[in-house]
Amino acid sequence: MLRILSNILKKDPRKIYNWLLNYDEVIDWITKYRSKKTQKEYLLGLNKFCNTVKVDIEMLFENTPEENEELIKEAERELSKNLKVNTVLGIIAPINSFLRFYKKKLEKAPGENHDTYGRFRKKSESEKVYGWLLDYSSIRLWIDGYTNESTRKGYLSVMHHFCKRAGITPDKLLEMSQKEIRLIYRKIKNQYNEERKTASAKRLYATLKLFFAENEIEVNFKRRDKVRVVQKKLNVQHIPSKDEIYRIADSSGSIRNRALILFLFQSGVRVNVIQNLTYGMVKDQLYPELKVPIRLKITPEIDSKLSLFGLGYYYAFLQDEAVESLKAYIDWRKEAKGWLPKDDDPIFVAKDYYLNLREGKTGIKQNNCLLIVKRAVKNAGLDSDRIWTHLIRKSFRKVLYQAPIDNDLAEAIMGHKVAGSKENYFDRHDLNWIAFEYMKAPFSREGVGRLNQLEKEKQKLEAQITTQQEEIKTLKDDFNEMKEILQDLLKKQDS
Repeated sequence: MLRILSNILKKDPRKIYNWLLNYDEVIDWITKYRSKKTQKEYLLGLNKFCNTVKVDIEMLFENTPEENEELIKEAERELSKNLKVNTVLGIIAPINSFLRFYKKKLEKAPGENHDTYGRFRKKSESEKVYGWLLDYSSIRLWIDGYTNESTRKGYLSVMHHFCKRAGITPDKLLEMSQKEIRLIYRKIKNQYNEERKTASAKRLYATLKLFFAENEIEVNFKRRDKVRVVQKKLNVQHIPSKDEIYRIADSSGSIRNRALILFLFQSGVRVNVIQNLTYGMVKDQLYPELKVPIRLKITPEIDSKLSLFGLGYYYAFLQDEAVESLKAYIDWRKEAKGWLPKDDDPIFVAKDYYLNLREGKTGIKQNNCLLIVKRAVKNAGLDSDRIWTHLIRKSFRKVLYQAPIDNDLAEAIMGHKVAGSKENYFDRHDLNWIAFEYMKAPFSREGVGRLNQLEKEKQKLEAQITTQQEEIKTLKDDFNEMKEILQDLLKKQDS
């Protein structure tokens, strides 16, 4: 049953392992690994193994586990003759990983609507609309590096429209010369410019660069190929003041919308965090009593943009009014809607998810958050064309920098990486200190931070104590004076 490997079809002669990507099983296996370096090393290792024992992937599928074990031992003997032990282990590790993966896949017996591990799933929106692109390994290896659904959808949309306009497939695009790629790109770019879709042209330029880089194709775009777009938003944006934020929240129209807007303002989180917030993140800080500030650990699973900054996590916080609004909303969902929360239930949900009866329950989407903010802005009598969700984050930053807080700490609370080598010395683990400093920021409606407010109250009490002490001293002096007078009178009477 041995089959000799010969005349393997290679889509790109620069990649000796490219033939492996003709197998869906290999693609499913290798895309488990997020690191490009790991993917390349494992594909090279699997390729070396197959060439050493003269087998292809289909034979590995047909063999019994015992036969594959014999092939692995044979490969180890052959490779040990010319290579070091560590190198041999590096080649054998991928085949063991691949066989374990394939065995697990068979045991789970995935159906048509199941994922690689046999779990039931529904196709994502991007897979439904742009699913034909996922039939190409070059697209799969590239797009599976992104976990955020909106990011995947955006890139697939750009590639879908580009391929349709150009009348080519992704594989055909990779086979073109640099000159041909530049010419076809310019043709589509000019079409977008004629249609006054300069933003689409700019997205196309960025997407193609990422796609070619992932597939290790070097394309030297010329200076004229770059699309420059005037950022109109910067010209029209209005960063709302704190007073305007509270006007917007009060005009939002529902207990949920008010809690959502105050959450965005006092935490400063990016809007993509909202749909990933769960009840388990806050329940112990809301019940049985409020713990202010609420502390939220934001990870890349919650905020997908953290991976771009190389951050493993950061902490966000909430002050009094946002905490009270959040608790009021959760209590309302429990009492009015009969919600029996579990730790992994989303906090902010769309109206038809209140009872969590739908399969695959998810938090409220970013576009819904935008609509909520826009309507609230309009109801507050402000210009809804000039205010959107991200500007609430900018309002948070403006208030944060008004407080007596170190700039590095402020950037950390924003979910940014501290500049330069300072990140190595910044203590993100000292949560009590970060929370203490955050409370200095004047996010409350009255205009002062809670710590500043407490400090003023303390000073007021100290002034009152000083006044009372002076009054007590005056009374003592008066008492002593009266005492002396009485003693003198008593002496005169006795004499």
